[in-house]
Amino acid sequence: MDSFRKIHKKVEQDNMKHTDQALKKAEDDAKQAMILIGALFQDPCCLPCCSHCT
Repeated sequence: MDSFRKIHKKVEQDNMKHTDQALKKAEDDAKQAMILIGALFQDPCCLPCCSHCT
């Protein structure tokens, strides 16, 4: 029974780690989307893809 608890705890830790990684990626993606949306409503020349602006 003790080994089951150890395995269960490890699985819970792994699940939390994956959840944290997924949340961080979602936050990073949301920030990137907000930057791009903000750029679209401002000067289109300031988009990150414009080579002459950088």
